[in-house]
Amino acid sequence: MKEPKSIEPPGSVSAGEPQPSSGALPRNRADLVLLLGLLSLCLCWPLGLVAWILGRTDLRRIQAGQISGERVGALKLGMGLGVVGMALFVTTMVIAFISPPRLPVFTDLFKAFKTSPLPAQQMAYAGEWHGNLGTVIRVYPDGRGDFKTRNTSLTGGVVTIEERTLSIGLLWLTRTWRVDVAPHVKDGVWIMELDGEKFMRQGQGPDMVI
Repeated sequence: MKEPKSIEPPGSVSAGEPQPSSGALPRNRADLVLLLGLLSLCLCWPLGLVAWILGRTDLRRIQAGQISGERVGALKLGMGLGVVGMALFVTTMVIAFISPPRLPVFTDLFKAFKTSPLPAQQMAYAGEWHGNLGTVIRVYPDGRGDFKTRNTSLTGGVVTIEERTLSIGLLWLTRTWRVDVAPHVKDGVWIMELDGEKFMRQGQGPDMVI
């Protein structure tokens, strides 16, 4: 006589069948991507690229079932804002370099890259200067300049000389020195003093090769 089959209650899992995972999937980075996308619209355009990369990575992980698909709409929105931020930056750069600078932001951008020849009263600064603390400064007659310190260096910067300061830089990477002693000749040698560091000029000053 055959034994009757046992009836299992609904929702039960038979022995030997795979158990479903009880742990929740990790959350995606929708909030972060959305924030980066919004910030990219405020001239922080590199954040737009970061938002796109993070969002694209999370979408692939969602499709692979590795992370939660919640707030995927916000994730895609952040990616879209990041693309818009990068597009605005590229458009701004194209307009700035093709059209005459009419807006203040374009004017400041042009000033940051435009060099002007040194006037006659500043030509004494032209040359390669070596400081007693290891700083090297090169000032060219056409208004360009280089510098190398213990921590930073810059090549092809814009030289700005005012009454008591000497600056070389591009945009945010700018180094400014206080002019303690202006360039002058002493015992047949050109010297100057910036921020307490004594410099001697090596080279030919206004006639140095560009």
